[in-house]
Amino acid sequence: MPADRPDVPHLNVEDLLDSPDRAGAVISPDGPKFAYLAPWRDRLNVWIQDLDGEGEARCVTTDSRRSVLRHHWTDDPRRLLYAQDGDGDENYHLHRVDLDPPDNDAVDLTPFPCARVLQVNHRGSTGYGKSFLKAGIGELAGAMHDDLVDAVGWAVERGYADPARVAVFGGSYGGYAALVGVSFTPGLFAAAVDFCGPSNLVTALRNVPDFAKPYLTNNWHLYAGDPDDPAQEADLRARSPLSRVADIRTPLLVVQGANDARVRRSESDQIVEALRNRGVDVEYLVKDDEGHSFANPENTIDMYRAADRFLARHLRDDEHR
Repeated sequence: MPADRPDVPHLNVEDLLDSPDRAGAVISPDGPKFAYLAPWRDRLNVWIQDLDGEGEARCVTTDSRRSVLRHHWTDDPRRLLYAQDGDGDENYHLHRVDLDPPDNDAVDLTPFPCARVLQVNHRGSTGYGKSFLKAGIGELAGAMHDDLVDAVGWAVERGYADPARVAVFGGSYGGYAALVGVSFTPGLFAAAVDFCGPSNLVTALRNVPDFAKPYLTNNWHLYAGDPDDPAQEADLRARSPLSRVADIRTPLLVVQGANDARVRRSESDQIVEALRNRGVDVEYLVKDDEGHSFANPENTIDMYRAADRFLARHLRDDEHR
């Protein structure tokens, strides 16, 4: 006769899938306390407690509709940040919690209705196979930009975006893409932010620093062109935003590191000057102690504060101005 089956305990589905008692613990930047996620009214919220165990834990967010899943400290240990959407719509807002005094309500740092971010993996992007990567060869301001335009159309058709309030924001190549967006399709975007983007592909490639020149052959020369070849030089100029500066009418914020060795300050200077000579709305933020990417926190903060004010001014609808 078969042996009796052992009495195997079953895992309760509630124990498997219900909210954990604690999760996501992160120590404060000054060290004496930590923040973590734990249930409050059956939803995960952010709690803080002293590391030494003294004193009671304190719940500092009060979301009773949907669990908080993302939180982190700021550099200031008196403040926490957390992200939350609206009942699963993935329209995430960033909230700040001020711990002192202890009873402050959370502050919505992104109080713009229906604000969304769409990051486009256009042709030439890595991570999608060699064929997709090579599809970007010779397609700067061409098919690569078409993908960006198609993404805007996709977002508008599905009701994710108001066609009158779409902006483009990018750095380095993304800065170039932002400039292409406002010069090659001038009616598409309501605002643009260019961070260290080349405005003239010919001058940008000719001014590449010596340490980067060995990589040009299989990179920029392959995908964009070699400015030392007359035919390719002409094509590079035609694909440069500066060649269509007369078509730009979109408000523009340009951010540049003064010591940028990869995309020289002159790339930003020349397009800002050309636009100001035409009376186009352009803001220019230059940091004298930065290069191609910002390292100093105060400069990064200044940049994003400037971008926040700029985008709020140009993207808010009449009801929220």
